[in-house]
Amino acid sequence: MAYVQGSTSSDPIIMLGNLDFYEIRDSLKNYLTESDSFSGYDFEGSALSTLLDLLTYNSVFYSYYANMIANESFLDTATKKNSVGSLVKPLSYLPASARGARATIKVTSTQEVNIGPGDAFSGNGMVWTPVRDYVVNGEREIDIMQGTWTIDNHGDFVENSQPHQRFKINSTEGLDTSTLKVYVNETGDGGVGTEWNDVNDIEGGIVGVTAGQKVYFLSSSVDGGYEVYFGDNILGARPNNNSTVTFHFLRTLGERGNGVASFTDNIVDLNVVSTVLGGAGGSNPEDIETTKQRAPLFFQTQGRAVTANDLKTTIIQSNLGLIGNAWGGEDQDPPQYGKVFITAYGDAMNEISNETKEQIKELVTKKCVVSILPVFVDPNMLDILLEGYVYYDPYATTSTQGDLLNIINQYIREYESNKLNDFESAFNYSEFAVGLLEKDSGFVGDNIIPYISKSFSASAADPITSISYSVNTELADPGGLEGTVLEGFDINVMKDGQLQNVYVVDDGNSVIRAYYSDNNALFETSVGSVFYKKGRVQLDGLHIVGDFRIRLRPRTNNVFAKGNILLNLVNDGIVLVN
Repeated sequence: MAYVQGSTSSDPIIMLGNLDFYEIRDSLKNYLTESDSFSGYDFEGSALSTLLDLLTYNSVFYSYYANMIANESFLDTATKKNSVGSLVKPLSYLPASARGARATIKVTSTQEVNIGPGDAFSGNGMVWTPVRDYVVNGEREIDIMQGTWTIDNHGDFVENSQPHQRFKINSTEGLDTSTLKVYVNETGDGGVGTEWNDVNDIEGGIVGVTAGQKVYFLSSSVDGGYEVYFGDNILGARPNNNSTVTFHFLRTLGERGNGVASFTDNIVDLNVVSTVLGGAGGSNPEDIETTKQRAPLFFQTQGRAVTANDLKTTIIQSNLGLIGNAWGGEDQDPPQYGKVFITAYGDAMNEISNETKEQIKELVTKKCVVSILPVFVDPNMLDILLEGYVYYDPYATTSTQGDLLNIINQYIREYESNKLNDFESAFNYSEFAVGLLEKDSGFVGDNIIPYISKSFSASAADPITSISYSVNTELADPGGLEGTVLEGFDINVMKDGQLQNVYVVDDGNSVIRAYYSDNNALFETSVGSVFYKKGRVQLDGLHIVGDFRIRLRPRTNNVFAKGNILLNLVNDGIVLVN
């Protein structure tokens, strides 16, 4: 505790460090009581009591104010959006804006129709627009984005006499910065002028910017929005004096566009045929906690993309607002050196459009080390099928058997949402089992076995002749017993023009065999193989024309998701036993 010596006598002191109202008041009262100037005063029954209250309130207000200033001065404790935005500026981090959902649709026209950004489609009561210019003559697929194109004619002129002049983007609600286009008119002819490039789009980033290059720099503003500034003829060109600045951008509703799968057109001579991919990738502006988490990680990468984590943090999350993963080709099975693999998905695990995939590859190419080839792979969704028993004591709970089953199903959904919502996640059986038993006092134990499953679709029009996929989890040791790791399943195949129903199963020694379903005679000696240690299944030699599902038994009850694998938890037959 610190003390301040009074000047009215040698004894009175005020204690510093007290923040409680009554402690501050008592400290002030004791100071006055012990002072020679106020000897004999009644500090509780006179007007001095009110003055003491006012002094105490004033001290508390300033203490609170000083505490809040201190909190807002550090990234860990800041709570205001403009404070966090200011603190991450030295880290060169720009909080992500809203992102418009993207969808892929098939359109048709009987004559040549030119469409592009600004042309309107409708989906679920929202406006959608093409992401780029298209020429439609017949039937073709196009990518559309949720949002409305907006033109912001900034009212301020470029004043070269004003140092560090910045141009705020007005009304940034719903602004998607990934669509921002900046135009500068240096001639005064009344048009929008020429488009200037984002500095991050320049090869090599800011390092590659020359003195006369027409680039702009985007940063956060003091009110939590966004603003643009230009170069100084040393690092980037400076616009001519009295030039006008115009912003074009998409104003979007963010994640509300995710999942939209029905669209209509508002364009003459054009018709929407079908939806290829529903809306995905839409997101709301980055919140404060996400900014506080991502900014230090972004600073570590310094805008580069050298490691897999750089790609994940810098490219997929910060630039595009997607959930994704990246890994080197040396981690592939088999290894593919000289390549980097990227995967991503939108909100609610929706598949992203081909346009977005190409955008990711383009960004990676700019940021990645020279000679490294980026490859996008689609997410691989695997089901974890839970089978077995949950034991309960009916006398230890007031829940009915139906209630307990609902509790189990609800817990499965909660575990999946909290633990399996990203790449590189894992199903931890011990953690799952402990959490389940805590859900109701009647649960006393379990004997649940997880199976790894993947479904495939095939038909006569779209047959499957070869499959090779990895679950990145070591499989059980079959011990030479047939069907203990890859469970047998029936499947429809074509052979010599005849439809056959065959039974496919591994023989316990890595070889997959096929048998006639009606008489158990051997159909094919070898139609694939199972690599138990690596968790890889290869199926070939069959012309498959029917849907099927492959179930695998892992070595342990834990299942790991690596690379492009996402896990989905399914109650596939949990039985209550008392």
